[in-house]
Amino acid sequence: MAQDDHAGEASAAPMPPRRWAKMRSSFASNHPVDLVALSVILLLGAILRLLWITWLPVPPKSDFSALLRVARAIAAGHWPASSYGWAFHGVGYPLLLLPLTLVTDNLVPLRLENALFQLGMVVAVWWLTRSLFGRLPALIAALCAAIMPGIWMMATLIAKENPVFLLFPLLMILLTRLESRGRQIAVGALIALLVMIRPNFLSFLPIVGAIVAIAAFKQRTLAPLGWFGLGLAIVVVPIAGLNVINDGPPLPTAAAPWQLWEVNQEKENGGKYSLRGDWDSPFLGLPGGAGGGTARRVQAKLGFQFVVANPVAAAHNAVRRHFRQWRTDTAGYVWSYEKADRDLRNNVPFRARNIRDANDLAYVIILLLALVGAIRASNVPGVGLMVLVPVAWALLTLPLGEGNIRYHVVLSPFLCVLAGAAFRPIPRLRQSRPWAPTITGFR
Repeated sequence: MAQDDHAGEASAAPMPPRRWAKMRSSFASNHPVDLVALSVILLLGAILRLLWITWLPVPPKSDFSALLRVARAIAAGHWPASSYGWAFHGVGYPLLLLPLTLVTDNLVPLRLENALFQLGMVVAVWWLTRSLFGRLPALIAALCAAIMPGIWMMATLIAKENPVFLLFPLLMILLTRLESRGRQIAVGALIALLVMIRPNFLSFLPIVGAIVAIAAFKQRTLAPLGWFGLGLAIVVVPIAGLNVINDGPPLPTAAAPWQLWEVNQEKENGGKYSLRGDWDSPFLGLPGGAGGGTARRVQAKLGFQFVVANPVAAAHNAVRRHFRQWRTDTAGYVWSYEKADRDLRNNVPFRARNIRDANDLAYVIILLLALVGAIRASNVPGVGLMVLVPVAWALLTLPLGEGNIRYHVVLSPFLCVLAGAAFRPIPRLRQSRPWAPTITGFR
């Protein structure tokens, strides 16, 4: 066990080939204190989520309502692939809800499923952090993931962020070891499912493919790419096929042209035009209306033209959207508490101001710890692949969408991992090496 105490220390030598295998086997004999502490953290996380679900069983609104309608339509045997929920959001999350929507119209089981996704995320964060930084950082990261209000307040919402909390870090864990056929298939299936849950993961697919290609090159065989492709096909082919058969786009990319145009266009009062084309949309007169295929093609063309003709303004808009997306972590609070009826808000035995202040304080503390952890962990083997790659991808792609505070929450598990890294043991001087980002994980 003394060896585990220094699991997070950096090493000047390359990562031993069997390090990850040894680490996996070590989890079977974890220190009892770690397992007890993790169990307490999971219990605390479960209590917070169950209380919030009990206090605020808010009826789904806006996109949350659209996702519920998709799940219920599939349960009823319908597949209107050209409708808003299919074309703009995708059916990944509704399919995960399908087993429950087949047997009940009650939303409580769906919310409990969200809570299970999030508790699974706590375990994934602990596993990821422990494999990189050691025992104490792992428990701190798990605690952050369990009590971060921006995460657990989402549990009562029919929000597609809930499964992403678990699947995104799980994908990065699987990418660390790609020798087995099962993992290669699972990686393909996971990234395909993430694309069907949140279409912006389509831009992450080439990154995952490149990682698998590097693994195939190191193994001197194309088999990993083949099994990865099989995993993709298992998820994509049935869904895309049903979409095309039912006169819809094969992938849920209908929002992309609107986003590209919308983020660089504003009304005279600074507001935004409606995604689905309200009466004030400038695309109402086009064939198919403001949300039709012609409108999307025009939006894509105008969006690209604006970026090419006004690169400085486009860059300025991207910076401004980053500020809008990261300025607060209250997406869960706003949609679960502020938009709830007065009677439901009265169920919560705390003042609104205190809840929001606690939310903001937790967010600021975790952000600051994550910044410290990113600096201290930059030379740890594996951290580049498992943490910094998804964070960098999100930072580069988030500005392509509107400035919505919901967009950044999928990074919360990785912020918690980096927050735990702030407490990693300080490497001994003889083991230290220059501070430089390390993109590894294939050794």
